[in-house]
Amino acid sequence: MAKTITFDYNNTHYTLEFTRESIRQLENTGFNIGDVSDKPMTLLPRLFEGAFIAHHRRISKDVVNKIFKAFSNKEKLVNTLAEMYSECLDTLLHDDEEGGEGKIEWETSE
Repeated sequence: MAKTITFDYNNTHYTLEFTRESIRQLENTGFNIGDVSDKPMTLLPRLFEGAFIAHHRRISKDVVNKIFKAFSNKEKLVNTLAEMYSECLDTLLHDDEEGGEGKIEWETSE
């Protein structure tokens, strides 16, 4: 099960989560997690905004910014978001490793 962040803001319950689809959509806007250390002022807010895509895609950027400003312990928040993002990326390569029925075994040749 993917890690999520849940909270209430202005009488609305929110769930922040990254899925393969939400990450794909975020990356299609030009977001690159590898660039965060070079452009933190630009990309950390976009990482936060991207966490809304899976469950709250129609939320306005203005509301997302207000929510971000209202969060306490932003350093822990950003670290948690980065961890959630990375864990979701890991599922691309590791979630189907066990094999079993319907799995394709493959090999290379010289």
